[in-house]
Amino acid sequence: MKKIWNGNLLIVILFIFVNYSSACNGGYRLKVKSIQNCGGSDQVITLQPNSTAVITKDCKIKTRGCGFTKGFQSAVGEATVFKDGFLMLRRTFDVCDEMRKANVNSEIKPLMELFNVPSKCPVEEQTICSEPTQTINIEKYKQYLPLALGNIKINLSLNHDNGGKSCFSIAFEIVKV
Repeated sequence: MKKIWNGNLLIVILFIFVNYSSACNGGYRLKVKSIQNCGGSDQVITLQPNSTAVITKDCKIKTRGCGFTKGFQSAVGEATVFKDGFLMLRRTFDVCDEMRKANVNSEIKPLMELFNVPSKCPVEEQTICSEPTQTINIEKYKQYLPLALGNIKINLSLNHDNGGKSCFSIAFEIVKV
């Protein structure tokens, strides 16, 4: 009986070692807590609340989810980012201008492609989904993962040219496993 127990314990220890020690930078996990659309009936861009994102063992972010846009010519917005309840960033921006800049920015363009976000305005009415096979490599940023540990909340509010609004609140957590 003791020999079987020791064998099972060894299998459990090996399973834990293989699954976590080989994960990105020693084992980080991203847990999407909530995605809320808060723009009401005027919401121009709607995100799928059950969208997911994970950090893979080989330091890639993989997403699954869709969004829908009624279409717009232009939009301005404000973003706020909180980490563990503290305001880290507040910024206003022109959505179309940011899309143009992202399209030529080698750091941001892969992220836009991961989510299949259009690269310019006007944006037509459409459903946009991330492909399960698409990933973004974060290997060069893995040394910063310890700084990201904790609860992160992103609030985004957009005012569109067509009188509509879009509002999102996205909460996620990065934990060390």
